Amino acid sequence: MDKDFWFSKKEKKFLHNIDTFYFSVKLHDDFTRDASAYNVERLRRCVAKYVSYPDAGPFVETNYETPVLYRKGCYAFFYNFRLEVPEEFDFYFAPVVPDGAETVASVTSEIVVQIRSRLLWDLGAKLAFDRAFGFVKDFCGTFDLSIAEVKENRCDFCWHMNALQDPETYLRIDNFSQMQVSSYKRVRYEYQLKAKGFESDYIALGKRGQKVFVRMYLKTKEVVEQGYKGWFFYYWYYNGLISAYDLYVLEKAYENKNWMYCNIARLEFALENDDTLPGMARRRMKQLLDAAGAGKPDHAAIEKAADQYTPKLTKILNVEFQVMRKMTKTFILPERNRDAGVVSRIYDFLDARPAVTEYLTRKTLRLVRPGDDDNKSRLDYTDFWKRLRNTKQIDVRNKKQIKLVRDYSSKLDLKVRRMKAAKAVSAYSITLTKNPGRTIYEDTAELLACLNDNDMHRLNQYKYKYYNSMRADDEPDEGLIDLIRQRHIRILNEDGDFYESS
Repeated sequence: MDKDFWFSKKEKKFLHNIDTFYFSVKLHDDFTRDASAYNVERLRRCVAKYVSYPDAGPFVETNYETPVLYRKGCYAFFYNFRLEVPEEFDFYFAPVVPDGAETVASVTSEIVVQIRSRLLWDLGAKLAFDRAFGFVKDFCGTFDLSIAEVKENRCDFCWHMNALQDPETYLRIDNFSQMQVSSYKRVRYEYQLKAKGFESDYIALGKRGQKVFVRMYLKTKEVVEQGYKGWFFYYWYYNGLISAYDLYVLEKAYENKNWMYCNIARLEFALENDDTLPGMARRRMKQLLDAAGAGKPDHAAIEKAADQYTPKLTKILNVEFQVMRKMTKTFILPERNRDAGVVSRIYDFLDARPAVTEYLTRKTLRLVRPGDDDNKSRLDYTDFWKRLRNTKQIDVRNKKQIKLVRDYSSKLDLKVRRMKAAKAVSAYSITLTKNPGRTIYEDTAELLACLNDNDMHRLNQYKYKYYNSMRADDEPDEGLIDLIRQRHIRILNEDGDFYESS
């Protein structure tokens, strides 16, 4: 077995990025209940048409470059018209906003946009915002709407790291209380009980909706159990946070959406790749895997065997600060660059990112070395917190590696997408017929029979838009993709960064 290939990774490696970004758009147009302007009524009729559809479907009113879907769902009650560019952003629109005061127009934004993690990690925050705002401009142009103001709503600053492989001990409540310096009075822990011991899943300080909500949790476990964002595995791998062995195990667990499957995957790895395994160990592993395949896994025995013959899985911890506008507005410069127009506030906020993160990791929360000084705020940072604070502010620079991430994640998600589509067809059939005894073939035929000519036309438009968006990127280097699986090529530069400072 090539140990340099399978087990090579960087120690105490950190990645920083903006993981989620919400912004709101205020229009000049009046969308209060009694508004009756022609363009407002026209948009409301369009919204009513889509809301009447029984399920999601393509949105074809704009000429945006990639496919846009109408989705059921709402945000904050009255943002009940939702559009989505898959894996990029969600667009929420309020057909009716609350009235303002007696002599003041409504101050409620008509549009809220959530930029998703994938776009932010692929492009960086500024380019991701430009892309999402491009759709907002297309949408407003289609319906002759005028944009008055754009503001940040919420921004999640995150740090992914492999520096803590025993968070249960390091962040144990007695240790954490001695290290933490903050204004928070309470902390919430969540643990996963195991056959022997426990696993720390989640630590939270503050409440969602406050100025700043802080959480620390196992990102590897979240990605596996949620069954989406599998592309994170390749960012971690290309940056040296995890090894090829970790990637193998996480892929297997991700396909099964089961964190406990990691130990099963470790045994599968040993049987496939370790030619030094004793015969007795091989037989024992096969017995355990056969029992697991039959639906009777002995997780305690599987974990014991995996620990004996394979390395521990690398854990990726995420430290995340969820920051609301009521806090970030203090970092916006009073004299903004008016050349940027209505989006100048967003650019100013993103330019202030180093100052915001410096404040968050110094004033909002910091971890210090326990000492004799009664005033903990005078104590020095722990090594862990120093590394976190010194992590580079990053934007992606290597387009070829991003294409590799996209190609890998598409293949990884194919099985998950197939099951989601099958479940959606079955759910539609149950809602329509109330008959659970039908086969999937009958369910599919029922769905197709319900589609009319307009539905088929819209689906064809969506399909060709999606096809053209896939062709827009250069073809990935298939030879390089194969080579990554065969040996540990050195994509990274000497210090392991394929990011550059913003």
